[in-house]
Amino acid sequence: MFSTIAIPLMAADGQKDWVELYRSALMELDRTQLPSKIDAASSAIQQRINELLIQKNTSHEHLQLEDALRNLRSLRRQTE
Repeated sequence: MFSTIAIPLMAADGQKDWVELYRSALMELDRTQLPSKIDAASSAIQQRINELLIQKNTSHEHLQLEDALRNLRSLRRQTE
């Protein structure tokens, strides 16, 4: 179903926003709230990917971001 990604318990400043929003989407049980949580997390992830591209940073975080986006797309398909 979802790929397992290692999300740091203590995220760095740049990671903090997307990690919190991603966790919130994954933990949301209210199906009426889930689409907006997925949208917020996806937007934060895309923003972080853009930041890393500007910095020319090809860190492990980039792989985590890609995995998180795949998981959110899968979660969205399950709610449709």
